[in-house]
Amino acid sequence: TLGLISRPPFHPVTCAGSRRLVPASTGLSWGAVAAARLPRGTTVASIPVSIALTEDAVMGSRVAADAKNLRLDASVRALTYVFMLLQRADRRSHFGPYLRAIPVRHTDPMGWSAAELALLRGSNLLPQQRRRKSELRADFDGTVRPLCEAFPSRYSPNVLSWQQFLWAHSSFVSRNLPLEPDANGHLRLTTGSGRAEQRQQCLLPLLDMLNHKYAAPIIWQSGGGGAGAVPTVGLAVGEDVEAGAEIYNNYGPKSNQELLRLYGFVLEDNPQDTFELEVAGLAAEDEEELQAKNQLLAQSGLPRVHFLRRSTAAPASSGGVSGHPEVTGKVRSRKRQREAVQAMSVIPTSLLCVLRLAVLNQPELLLLLDGCSRNTEGQGHQVNQLLGAPISGRSEMAALRTLLNLLRAKLVKLQGD
Repeated sequence: TLGLISRPPFHPVTCAGSRRLVPASTGLSWGAVAAARLPRGTTVASIPVSIALTEDAVMGSRVAADAKNLRLDASVRALTYVFMLLQRADRRSHFGPYLRAIPVRHTDPMGWSAAELALLRGSNLLPQQRRRKSELRADFDGTVRPLCEAFPSRYSPNVLSWQQFLWAHSSFVSRNLPLEPDANGHLRLTTGSGRAEQRQQCLLPLLDMLNHKYAAPIIWQSGGGGAGAVPTVGLAVGEDVEAGAEIYNNYGPKSNQELLRLYGFVLEDNPQDTFELEVAGLAAEDEEELQAKNQLLAQSGLPRVHFLRRSTAAPASSGGVSGHPEVTGKVRSRKRQREAVQAMSVIPTSLLCVLRLAVLNQPELLLLLDGCSRNTEGQGHQVNQLLGAPISGRSEMAALRTLLNLLRAKLVKLQGD
């Protein structure tokens, strides 16, 4: 694999002899295994930017020129997929060896059967997948079909079929990384300081063949680019890796929904998974009280819809519940008291604030309004500050009971879906 990627006219690919690429057990991807112990900071692989499949390469190709001559309203992404498929089919092409090393099938929902997609009912992923596939079909019909009809000798329907177009899409979205030009115009790893419109989503051969591990420490490297040195992109391990252990990439803190959509796999007990919880109504005895609560909610800028993340251990600085004397006072042992506070600390502060407002009775609401009236700062800031702590023991218990009821109702809905 390394020999194919580094053949002329490419610059040499750095991948020391202490690493080797092996097929994953599923046969659907590749992975890297350490043949010797790798100390933290060891560069696993480094490639010249010249072998990256960039938007510049696509827009400078005949594909883009033909689309321009036909005056097609083709997106860069659609042209990229056509370019990838043509390069993959051409045994003499620049990017062919790399593209042919990508698995021939993917496990993301874009290639699922109707029966498999039915398993996604009730999730946000199913409508997302349908919408994206519809958009891809429009790209295919508006770009591939006209090219095949106008230039049949260059664009074969066998190479540019709908199924192959979906393969190119899945290959690209599961592997691309952002690069942006530096002061000298050389593409480097995105730092976030450049302009968004200058960034290019690129494919980086070899570097994209590492599998994902949640929270795996990695170090991305940019080198060269000055005094005639070749610009490079590399990846180093962020912790010691023992001989025989797999070398992982880290795709970022993604939920299972995002991992399944982009890469076709999920993680068991993924701490990044979230679910939506909405506080639809505010309790009130009359219209005047309801209007006052709605006005306070608008001033605070607090949302009604919140996203909760599963967590088994809340960090001390999570910004959740603080000071629950009436709740924690009923917990006899110190251990159970710590567990109760820790469990409450994973509740988003914004959700607790809305719940506190929702359950206030008239005397408590008047107390809150009085505190706001004596405020010398912005009204919204004062509302948030007052709701950031318990108003009373009664209202705090009512807020937590309301949360429990919302969670139970959500669980019933999820089980029903």
